[in-house]
Amino acid sequence: MSEEAEGSESGTQETEDQEEGQSNEETKEEREEVEEQEKPDEEKTLEEFIEEHLEHTGHAGFKIRYQGKVIYIDPYDISGSDAEEADIVILTHYHFDHADSKSLDKIVGAKTVIIGPSASTISQEDIEYGLIDQKCEKYLSRLRSVSNGETLSLNGITINAVASYNKEAAEHPRGKSNGYVITIGGVKIYHAGDSDTIPEMYRLGEIDVALLPLAGPGQMTPEGAAEAVRLIKPKVVIPMHYGTSIDGMKIGSDDEGNRFMKLINDYGLKTKVIIK
Repeated sequence: MSEEAEGSESGTQETEDQEEGQSNEETKEEREEVEEQEKPDEEKTLEEFIEEHLEHTGHAGFKIRYQGKVIYIDPYDISGSDAEEADIVILTHYHFDHADSKSLDKIVGAKTVIIGPSASTISQEDIEYGLIDQKCEKYLSRLRSVSNGETLSLNGITINAVASYNKEAAEHPRGKSNGYVITIGGVKIYHAGDSDTIPEMYRLGEIDVALLPLAGPGQMTPEGAAEAVRLIKPKVVIPMHYGTSIDGMKIGSDDEGNRFMKLINDYGLKTKVIIK
């Protein structure tokens, strides 16, 4: 065999070895990626669950995506990139910044289940003050209503309606709104709605993730939210409903979340604050 042929065979072998090595590396990376995707939820940390399944869509709105199911809570000003057909839409109350017809148009399909307080909680005063997006009426006609203390189970997802109200401010009186404890994938997520810190929070039981509104009045001040964390003792809290511009009006300041985080640290509470 000529030296040229031997060199050619040697070069071919080296190339094949390199390609095989690259292929093995790619296979290993792909295998690790699949293993990560298939990791059982009980093996994931709570923060991994939040990162993978819970998205803050803005204001008081959240999207939960889990095992092919899509759940929206209080959709408002949903952008095209955030919009996908929902299996379940959960509304805490019917003020236009929590029940927004333009957002609902983007996410409600023929099979979407819409959950909220009874439509009878909408008063003529709410309408006259411009608090209600009246184009939502077509969605409220197919509402599955729940009251404080009632529980629904849908496709392995448990939705427990709980109290949500203002103790003094008139915007959200007792009985007109719901907060919710949503249990999905073994994780309990509490959405407070537009609520003050109220004594009923003490009776929520074990909560993994609390979504609390910062913007008072009508919601919590950072100090009030820190007190709510003392009552609820969640593992993680995500502040919401602040720093948003609605019809040119700023709701709370961008700094509310940072003030709240500092208070949690100052109080020595073990709850982790995540700003989303």
